[in-house]
This record gives sequence, structure tokens and C-alpha cells, in this order.
Amino acid sequence: MAVLMESPWYRQIVEESEKRGESRGRQIGLREGFWSTIEMALKLRFGEAGLELMSEIRQIEDVDLLERLCDVVETVESPQAFRRVYRNE
Repeated sequence: MAVLMESPWYRQIVEESEKRGESRGRQIGLREGFWSTIEMALKLRFGEAGLELMSEIRQIEDVDLLERLCDVVETVESPQAFRRVYRNE
């Protein structure tokens, strides 16, 4: 086992696994941050009617879409208009 752990091949696998883990952790953190931001903005803009969208929004895992939603939440005129953005309607 010690010989395997010293091999360049083994070290490369470990490094790649660590990088993937870090990347996955960043994606999870970004999603959670965007969800929180969107939730706060919806609450401030639309009250309970806005918060009703959060069960749908928490299903969105696409970080780019979540970032876009953060950008548009302050300009949409209603919760329904916000829903149309993430449903691509």
C-alpha cells in the first residue's frame, strides 16, 4: 500500500479528486448564497407572495440561472413575472 501511495499515478488521482471536491463545494456554496439572496429580495419586494416561489427556486441548481435571477429580482413587477424568467416563458 505504501508503494502505491508514493506513485505519481496515485498522487494525480488524489489531486484530481480534491480539485473536484473543491469545485463541487464552491458550486454548492454559490447555489446556497444565491438562494438566500433571492429569498431575501423576494420577501422585501413582494412579501409572502414572493416567498411562495422559494420551493420552486430551491429546485434550480444552475448557478448561471440563479445569478441571473439575482440580477432581475429587483426589476420584475410581480412574483408571476419573476416566475416567467426562470421558467423561460
